Amino acid sequence: MIESNLRSAVAQWPACRSYRFTRLQRCNSFGQGDCGQVEQKAIINDVVKFYYTYVLRSQKDRKLYIGWTDNLIKRMEKHNKGQVEATKHRVPFKLVYYEACFSQANAIRREKALKTGFGRKYLKERLKDSKE
Repeated sequence: MIESNLRSAVAQWPACRSYRFTRLQRCNSFGQGDCGQVEQKAIINDVVKFYYTYVLRSQKDRKLYIGWTDNLIKRMEKHNKGQVEATKHRVPFKLVYYEACFSQANAIRREKALKTGFGRKYLKERLKDSKE
C-alpha cells in the first residue's frame, strides 16, 4: 500500500511544489495562479495545514484518477477500500504523483488544471519515466 515513510516525508517537504511519488523528486509547478505561487502559510499550533492534489493509477485498467484532499493517507485508504463512488470499480490504486498546497482553493484549482488537456499532457510528460 502506501510506504511507511510517506507520513514523515509529507510533513517535511515544502508546500506548493509538486512531487512524483515513484521517485520522490522535487520540481516546480507549471502555469500562473497555481500551487507554484508563494502564499501565506496557514499555521495552527505550529503545524502547517496542507491540501493535496493527487494522481492515482488504477492497477485494474491503468487509467489515471485526479483529485484533491486534506489528508492524503486517509484518502488513499478510502480509494483502495472501494469507499469512493467514482473509483470503487477500479481498485486497487497506486499513488503516482501529488502536489502540496497551503490553501484548499489552490489545491482545487490545481486539480481542475490537471484535468484539462494541457494538464494531462503535463502529467504524461512527468510520469513517462516512472515504472507505473
